[in-house]
Amino acid sequence: MAKRESVARYPLSAASPLSEACEDAALQLISDILLIHLTVTRPFGEISGLISPALLDSAAHRPFFILGDNFAYQTGLEQAAALFESLIKNHVFDDGNKRTAITACLFFLDRCGYWSNSAFLSDKERIALEALTLKIANENALLQSGTADTALGVSGIANELGKILQASKKRRFRLSRLLSNTFRPVNNLFRLSDDLTPEAAQSHIIIFGVERAAGLELMPSSGFW
Repeated sequence: MAKRESVARYPLSAASPLSEACEDAALQLISDILLIHLTVTRPFGEISGLISPALLDSAAHRPFFILGDNFAYQTGLEQAAALFESLIKNHVFDDGNKRTAITACLFFLDRCGYWSNSAFLSDKERIALEALTLKIANENALLQSGTADTALGVSGIANELGKILQASKKRRFRLSRLLSNTFRPVNNLFRLSDDLTPEAAQSHIIIFGVERAAGLELMPSSGFW
């Protein structure tokens, strides 16, 4: 088995105790996931419906789990895989869960410094990510039918992500790629439309069972929105 590449963990504040820094990072991630969900649903006229704030909270905290004195997930790739799996399986939103999971995973890796250059994904890589997402979403059914022998788990998902995205790490900016329909800039996935600022975004998020997301304050990550 090929050695898994080392990817820096999600950046935490060095000014706070570790537990507080992890909590702050998870809360920030919740805001970013909600904004990501809007970017992948609103252009299609879909309503952004949050089914379970508790499951969203659980998914956002999972990458920062600490066991004893050590992180449960040692690399940024494993952390991203944990977030990816949770967002797919937890079914946090009424619709767009898989799209949100893919984009949030790429966003997380970008925050970990996965790409040193401007990141471009090929259509082949995008299709492979979609296939992996469907595999995770249907994993229980595949196991029950005998089509799959074992669950991927975070380690297996991290390996698959590494294989899919490895070539993109070495890909450099070229104008032809920017203009191409074959390669897509990763950072474009994190941009809200001009008419929807982060400040206004919270009014578009509906929590099922709650008339409006009252008291929900979105805090977009600096430099990403």
